[in-house]
This record gives sequence, C-alpha cells and structure tokens, in this order.
Amino acid sequence: MLYLYKDMERQTLLYEFLVSLQRSGNITTGKRELCCSETRAFTKWNSFTYPRQRTSLYNLIMSAVYDLFKSPKSDVENGGHPVLYARVVTHRTISCSKLVDEMADASSFTQGDLNGMLSTVSQAMVRHLSEGDSVELEGIGFFSPTLKCNGSTERSEISTASVQFANVRFRACSWMKDKMAAMRLLRKGKSPAIAERSIEERLSMALEFLAKQTIMIRSDYQKLVGCDKTQAIRDLNSWMEAGLIHRYGSGSNIVYMNKKNLD
Repeated sequence: MLYLYKDMERQTLLYEFLVSLQRSGNITTGKRELCCSETRAFTKWNSFTYPRQRTSLYNLIMSAVYDLFKSPKSDVENGGHPVLYARVVTHRTISCSKLVDEMADASSFTQGDLNGMLSTVSQAMVRHLSEGDSVELEGIGFFSPTLKCNGSTERSEISTASVQFANVRFRACSWMKDKMAAMRLLRKGKSPAIAERSIEERLSMALEFLAKQTIMIRSDYQKLVGCDKTQAIRDLNSWMEAGLIHRYGSGSNIVYMNKKNLD
C-alpha cells in the first residue's frame, strides 16, 4: 500500500495515475513489474486512504521538484553568461498540525500527546537558546542563536545595548543529511506518472475530448495529458492562435471549445 496519510492532493494524483496504469496494462517500476491485477487493487479508492507501507510507486511519484535559475553573478570563464543553478521548487508549507496528524496516524501517540511534547520542546529550546546555548535535537540537527549590531572598526564604539538577537541558525545533523542525500528529484514540467507525449498527440487527445464533452477547462487538459499548468497554457494558446480551438470567458472562468463546434 502507499504511505499517504491524509493528503488528499497526493491521493488524487496517485488515484489518476493508477487508473491510467490499469487502462494501459503492465508498467515497469524499478526492479519488478506491476501487473494489471495489482493496479486494479490499488485503484479501489478506499484501499489506500490510510496506507502504511511504502512501495516503488511511492518512490516513483513522491519526488522533490526542482527548477533552474540564473545566478546574478556571471561566469567570466564562460564568456560572461549567467550561471544556472538548481533550486527546489517549494509549492506548499507543511504545518505543524499536519505533521502532528501524520505522526499520530503512524504511532500510538494521540494528537494531544504530540502537541504537548512539541510545545514542551519549543519552550525548552527558547530557554536554552536565550542563555546562549546551542541545542541539538537528535536526528534533526543543531540550533544556535545569532546576533546583529552596527559595524564599527573600534570595539569601544559597540555597546551591549546596540547588540541584539538576529535569528536562530539551523544546521542539519549527519544522519539527516545522509538520509536527504537519497532524495528523488524531478525537473519542473516533467511528469513521472505519465510519459511525455508529442505536441501532435496532445492536440489529438484535446480535440477528441472536445468532440465528446463540447467544452474543456485548463485543469481538464492537464489531467488528460499529464502536464503542468505552464505547459497547458502554452499548448492551449498555440492552438487558439492556429484557429483550432476557441476560448471563452476570462480569469478563472475560461473555457475552450472546438472551432468546428462553433461553425
């Protein structure tokens, strides 16, 4: 079973992916092949609402997304061209309450127990950090306070009153960094669940959808071909400019129709 806790967004993605597996037949993931009977069992919604075990499907889909960004500094040795670097694309922030829900679901502790422990740890950390100590949380890392003040070349010009708390610095422990070294990465715009399709294939699928449904919204197209929002907008706009489809509405109320249905 897939380990998803109560994340409906992930469940929806996996449900659609597994349905596509069932329709297409077998798929090779890692060292072994998933047969149709397995995917058919997975696609029963209630069978993986609160699963416990991780599988190759989890590893295939639950990847961190990254994108390439230009560095503000130019590479002199490369003709002064901007240097590209990779950065994780964070699309959400996991709240403490969500972590508590997940931990409670995966352990015998209640949500109240976990909230109480986290609150106690937080208060103890503040006390020790305020006293200038560095705090280690085993399996997580080290926390230490930092200071700020107005810079000066003379020590006598910096008084205690001008020195203030700045921030809390975090340094991951070796165990966490070793675990994170195996993180799975996916380039933004790429889909691990659905193989890339050519522009002709995507157009054919869109027109076939419109022939049956008459109208289509952007999210329909994204689910249909398995692309992200940026690619969907690019495709739909290009076909609209080519006169293959027509767009109605504005903002969140935009719908697309086949040009032939308007004639």
